Amino acid sequence: MHPTGLTHLNNPEKLWGSAVRIYGASMEKLWGVMEPISLDKLVPLMHLESIHLGEFEIKSIHTPGHAVHHIAFSVNNIVFGGDVAGVCIGAGPVVPPCPPPDIHIEDWCNSIQLIRSINPQYLYLTHFGLVTSPVQEHLTLLENTLLEYADWVLQMMKTESEISKIIDSFQDMVEELWIEKKMDEQIIMRYSLANPSFMTVSGLVRYWTKVKGVEWN
Repeated sequence: MHPTGLTHLNNPEKLWGSAVRIYGASMEKLWGVMEPISLDKLVPLMHLESIHLGEFEIKSIHTPGHAVHHIAFSVNNIVFGGDVAGVCIGAGPVVPPCPPPDIHIEDWCNSIQLIRSINPQYLYLTHFGLVTSPVQEHLTLLENTLLEYADWVLQMMKTESEISKIIDSFQDMVEELWIEKKMDEQIIMRYSLANPSFMTVSGLVRYWTKVKGVEWN
């Protein structure tokens, strides 16, 4: 893991508390119970540091933007992109998961460019699995959507003082787009669970106010 993550995995109380503030009572239902991992089983990795597992060399790629401690992993011509490579369910669109507190748009775009420069033949997502579209196309769509979401939230902040109303408007906006794409209702529901609107809006509002210094509310 990223060196910053060592303490949190050894003692996950703070990490769990932060996640509960996002997911509330659904936290344990969604993710189960988070148990501490002993330090002798945790390996901090610096950027581009490699470890070997059998015949495989696994390279650490520090890719902040979704989180300051985010790492992707490169194995031969494969990249396991984690959350910085987006969420894609079935044949649905790729969308950026934007939970607070670490969203940083410029860092995320730089991380996308870093993965793009590696030019992997295959890209795997945490949510969910192998990217079936061309990898470079996937990364371009992800970056464009990230920038569109961030700008959309910024424009709403100029006219709306209540975050709950921005969240409702954002949900209406994305659902309208998904319906236009004739996405199956079950897939739409899964997107809403995997990447809920309240999480995306909260993360992007925090980015604009805490990172960029936009005065709001």
